[in-house]
Amino acid sequence: MSLLALRFEAIAESDLAALIAQKIPKNTILEYKQDVVGAGDKERYEFLADVSSFANTAGGEILFGIAESNGIPTALPGVSASNMDQEILRLEQIVRTGARPTITGISTRAIPLSSGKSAIAMRIPKSWNGPHQIGQPGSFRFFGRASNGKYQLDIDALRLAFRYGPELTDRVRAFRADRLAKIISNTGSAKLPAGSKILLHLVPTRTFAAEAAVDLSPLKRDTAALMSILESGGRTTVNLDGYIASAHVDKGAVSSYVQLFRDGKIEAIEHVPPWNVQGNNFLPGQHFDERIQSVIRGAVKLYKTLQIDAPIIAMLSLLNMQGRFMGSGRQWGYEREVPFDAPEILCPDVLIEDLGTTAESIAFPIANLAWNAAGYEQSVFYDTSGQWRLR
Repeated sequence: MSLLALRFEAIAESDLAALIAQKIPKNTILEYKQDVVGAGDKERYEFLADVSSFANTAGGEILFGIAESNGIPTALPGVSASNMDQEILRLEQIVRTGARPTITGISTRAIPLSSGKSAIAMRIPKSWNGPHQIGQPGSFRFFGRASNGKYQLDIDALRLAFRYGPELTDRVRAFRADRLAKIISNTGSAKLPAGSKILLHLVPTRTFAAEAAVDLSPLKRDTAALMSILESGGRTTVNLDGYIASAHVDKGAVSSYVQLFRDGKIEAIEHVPPWNVQGNNFLPGQHFDERIQSVIRGAVKLYKTLQIDAPIIAMLSLLNMQGRFMGSGRQWGYEREVPFDAPEILCPDVLIEDLGTTAESIAFPIANLAWNAAGYEQSVFYDTSGQWRLR
């Protein structure tokens, strides 16, 4: 169970109680605190070490008001604070002034409990402006996060962490731009028919930052591993970039392909034929959501085989979509909000912090970006808490 799969504003007492009932231990993305941070330097330092360890790795959450034993949550007593708004401001002020460079994007909120008290949840995003250091001048420390809690980064980990900052962001953007240029000019890994396309790039940050080649030999023993990401059928072959699985060759063009690069990046693309209903051309919404889920499901399985872990940067692009509408299904009457208003829609990056959740949960924030571009608040095939409706 991961609270990161939930909208931050929707986290409730029942979600915290479920962590206790399921005995979910503290881990790479979760930390428990029975009470709020004390006023002493030692307590502030410990808190800043936790916050910076999340920011320096994959992000995560600190939950105040949950008692734990050996990292396992045991009770939900809530926190002892007379004014929750002031306490939240104090915690955020400690973070703003205690880490260099400043950690941004943190969200903090009180969660009311049936006992009359409240818990506090603090969500820390993976930082692209790190690594962040804490401590007094002359004794700064850098922390990372592992399954059993925070740890101090050694020189090798620090070297890699620095490459996770602006340089990594620029390199990821350059990779996406290069691949888009090739695909739009139809000089990518395989030729595709003209028309609309769904494109998803997955970039494992650790191997990409280290510019490290991944052992792809497991694909020699299981050629179906890459093909499982395709919508149907296909074959896997070696190419200059790594391995490619492609499907449905017609007049030299393929309907879809998945390119696995030597450093673990994945490029999955599918041609979307016209879908005309009542004189309008739609992108079939349910198929779109399920396609993103299918790519994620296959990629997670492949990454486990290749021993590649999160965080993963996901980048969704919709190509040649101008004039199409998002199709929400027959039961919804094919309502039309606004059409996609640009030929190429490059959605913002989504950071996948945990590969242990369901494909539907991982795909939710990725797919939603396309629905947003079509004028919807979110996919109509998920409920407001991010649960897939069609089971």
